[in-house]
Amino acid sequence: MRERNEHSETKLQEMSEWKLFDVKLFSSKHTPAMFEAQIKARTIEEATARALAQGRNFNQAAIVNKLNELSAGIIQSLTDNGSITKEEYKAFMSANPTHEDFELDGVIVTNAKKVNSNVMTEQDLSDDIHKGFVQLLQQETKTEEE
Repeated sequence: MRERNEHSETKLQEMSEWKLFDVKLFSSKHTPAMFEAQIKARTIEEATARALAQGRNFNQAAIVNKLNELSAGIIQSLTDNGSITKEEYKAFMSANPTHEDFELDGVIVTNAKKVNSNVMTEQDLSDDIHKGFVQLLQQETKTEEE
């Protein structure tokens, strides 16, 4: 009974330690379409919840920035010309945010210590394999010559 209690206490200590998670959030409605951050959390579930909160903040900031850019364009037109164009008026009046603007297309949460890799394109992967194969052949040729 004593061994089991000691084991469960260590499990709880491991769970309660702060870990660093890499977060990637994707939203095709905004520019840039991807937002990267690092989050400290105890578990991957907690990191995911924090990532979703960060994603909502990212989308809200993108919406506010878009409205600010439209407003600045209208103010600049009023200052320069004394009036705004129909296109500027139409763009400003149709800039109402919808529920879709706040949605995230995807969230990737990875433990920063455990995952240290980059996603490669198919071309990068084939180039890497080719370079490795050429180096292997060169090494084999050198050892045969010696």
